[in-house]
Amino acid sequence: MKMLAAQADGGQQDDWRWNFNINVVITVVAIVGAAVFVSHVTRTGPRPKLDIPGTLLVSGGLFGLVYGFSNAETDGGTSS
Repeated sequence: MKMLAAQADGGQQDDWRWNFNINVVITVVAIVGAAVFVSHVTRTGPRPKLDIPGTLLVSGGLFGLVYGFSNAETDGGTSS
């Protein structure tokens, strides 16, 4: 039975930690790509001010969305 399970997932059953290493590769590629392809921007003029109402609305909306998704199963989100 164990041999059948090992064949079903391509032999990677006993070492799942390699999944986390792909994030390191993606991060390195993203940093190198940003350094190569993103040009240096020189700002002319005053620095823009922070949009406080927009920041509060986006933060509150994202909090509500994450809270709703994380509690959907326990609070009856799967009932129809």
